[in-house]
Amino acid sequence: MLSLFFMVFGNVAQAKCEGYVRKAANAKGKVVIQNFKKAYACDPEVARANFFEFMKSANDLDTLQRFTLTAIELDPIFWEHAGKIPEKIPDYSMRDNLTKALGTECSEYESLRKFMQASYITMGGNEFNRWDEAYTNCTHADIDAWVIERVENPPAQQFSAKYNTLLDILAQKKSTKALPHFEVAAIAAAEKGPYKDLVRKITDTVAPSIGEKMTAENRIALETSLLNIAKKVDKTKAADVAFQLAAAGSEEKAAQLLPTIYADQYNDGFTYGVAAVELAKCKGDKKEAIIHFAELSDNKVVWSVLETATTTLQKSKAKLSKCESEGDWSVVLTSTPIASAKEIKPWTEGLKTDYEKKGYKVKLQKEKKITIQ
Repeated sequence: MLSLFFMVFGNVAQAKCEGYVRKAANAKGKVVIQNFKKAYACDPEVARANFFEFMKSANDLDTLQRFTLTAIELDPIFWEHAGKIPEKIPDYSMRDNLTKALGTECSEYESLRKFMQASYITMGGNEFNRWDEAYTNCTHADIDAWVIERVENPPAQQFSAKYNTLLDILAQKKSTKALPHFEVAAIAAAEKGPYKDLVRKITDTVAPSIGEKMTAENRIALETSLLNIAKKVDKTKAADVAFQLAAAGSEEKAAQLLPTIYADQYNDGFTYGVAAVELAKCKGDKKEAIIHFAELSDNKVVWSVLETATTTLQKSKAKLSKCESEGDWSVVLTSTPIASAKEIKPWTEGLKTDYEKKGYKVKLQKEKKITIQ
C-alpha cells in the first residue's frame, strides 16, 4: 500500500515538473527561462532530459543567449547539452553571434569561464570549433592565460582539430604577439606533436592580405621565431622551417639554415650537379638527346641555384641544331647538395638511362664549371 502511495505521488510530482516543459513550449523570451529554472528546481533530471525542448522555444538570439548562460550557471549537468547548442542552430550567422555574445560575458561569469576550459577536454574537434568566437571575444585574463598554456603544451599527435582551433583563437587574440607562444609550442611538438601545423601557423599569422606586402615588422617577427625554432630542432625539422621561410619570401634567411640541414655536404659552400637537356627529332624521325651537364659550386650559399644553372646552361652551344628541336631545354639539378663532384657522373648516367627508356639516343656533354660567388 505504501509503495503504491509513493508511486502515485511520484507520478504526480513528475507530471508537475513536466508541466513546465509544456508551458515553455508556448512561451517566449524570459518566460521560457523561468519555466526552465522551475523545472530544474522541481526535478533536475526533467530539466536535463527536456533541455533541447526548452531550447526550441528560446528561438531569438537574446533569449537563446540568456538560456545558454542560465544553463551553464545552474549546474554542470547541463554543460554537455549547452556545448551542443551551436550545432543545433541552422543559421550560421546566429550561431556565431551567440558564441560571440557569450564570449563578451565571460568576465562576469566564472562558471562560463570554467565551462569554456572544460569544453576543450570534453568536446570533439568540430564541436569545439563552433565555439571559437566565444574564446576570441573573451577578454578575461584567466582565459587568455589558459589559451596560452594549452597552446604551449601541444598534444602528442601530429594532427588535432581542437588544437588547431586553439591556435586560430590565439592568433586572433594576439596577432604577431602570439608568435613567441607558437615558437615554444613548435619546439615542444618537434618529436611527436603537430610541429608542421605550428610552423605553418607562424607564417599564416603574419601573412599579408591578398594584393598586399608583408610589413617589415611582421617579417622580422616571422624570421626571428622560425630561426629560433630551427636552432632547437633536428635538421629534418629545420628543413621544414627553411621551406616556410622561403615560401614567405625570406630566401636569404632560409639559406642560412642550409649548412645545418646539409652539414655533411657543406664545405665553405655547396656543390651541385646541374644539367640542361637538349631534345630533337633528327634524320629519319630519330629521337636524340644531349645532356649538357656541369658542376655548380655555390660559395655564396643561396636558397636556390636553379636560376643560375638555367641561365648559364641554356647558353651552351646546341649540338642538335640541324635537327628539329622539341622546345626549350629543361634544366634539372641534384635533389640536394652533393658531398663531392665525383657524384655527378653517376647522377648524369641515371639521367641518360631515363631518356634512353623514352626512346632517345643520348649523349653526355660536359660544360664548364659554374660558380656562384
